[in-house]
Amino acid sequence: MKTSLPNATRTRLPQYLRIVKEFKERGSDHICSYQIGRLLDISDATVRKDLAYLTSLNGKSAYGYDVNNLIDNLEKEIGFNKNEKIILVGIGVIGSTILSYNFTPNRYGKIVAAFDVTNQEANSKINGVPVYRYDELAKKMPRDTKIAILAVSKEQLETTINKLVSLKIEIIINFSTGLPRKRKNVDIYNIDLSEIIASAIYNTRTKKIKKSS
Repeated sequence: MKTSLPNATRTRLPQYLRIVKEFKERGSDHICSYQIGRLLDISDATVRKDLAYLTSLNGKSAYGYDVNNLIDNLEKEIGFNKNEKIILVGIGVIGSTILSYNFTPNRYGKIVAAFDVTNQEANSKINGVPVYRYDELAKKMPRDTKIAILAVSKEQLETTINKLVSLKIEIIINFSTGLPRKRKNVDIYNIDLSEIIASAIYNTRTKKIKKSS
């Protein structure tokens, strides 16, 4: 396996994995690069180039890639761990919805504990996940947890991140409307629905302009 992958390739590999698993659930035993590319709106040549970094993969003309082999190689490259520990901070509307994540078929990791900043849901269980008070974070966070999902208010965002960094959290998935400042030793990924919608509208309009020109 090659030691260095382009950033764009690293971003696409999890998307490939999701698609290939979907094909497997449908009963397919192989998948072609053009099928993956069509779903992601990229060329089949780009897909083949990306998958060429996984040196044990051999796509065959008119047959494509063996689904099980492709899943194994993608999971190995990504470092897939279905039991990776994840905590959730914030049990509002978004947080409560996120707690159903453990039941999705293609999940990465598992939410093992949740922390309620309002304490209204503390000392309970939601979808089988124990909910604790926010001030119990240091005591109740499971050992070796490296990933946290945030669904807190904009006002609580920075102090919550500081707390998580002090507890050696390495990855933060932020569903808050706030945009946190960058920090060392932690990767923060911001999920903003408004940004996604704006990007989708812009891309669609751009395509229409190109077609009409």
